[in-house]
Amino acid sequence: DLFPNINSIDHISIDWISGNWYYLDDQREIIFVCSGQMRHCTIILENDLMKPRGMALDPTKGFLFFTKWGNSLASVERSFLDGSNRTSIVLKKIVYPHGVALDLAMQHVYWVDTYLDSI
Repeated sequence: DLFPNINSIDHISIDWISGNWYYLDDQREIIFVCSGQMRHCTIILENDLMKPRGMALDPTKGFLFFTKWGNSLASVERSFLDGSNRTSIVLKKIVYPHGVALDLAMQHVYWVDTYLDSI
């Protein structure tokens, strides 16, 4: 079984440099990565990941961006592609962040807030 204990894959992002595939399971509240050949999968983010909703990659800089909300503060966060060096980049004027998108050329991060009806 390639994806053991996976309930619901909500988002998929592909690192076009390494060939790795990134998956967000919104029910188990985890983000995991699989090798391009799908031979090996590893959970990279699972702690304090309540209601993860959006995910985007910047393989050129080695970053993973994701949104979360739940019992803890809503935020847009960034980590390295291996899940390390996790940091919140947006904590204010945000309620229910959902999708996240990157403009790599302009180095901008965009997200949708479904409560505030805003981008």
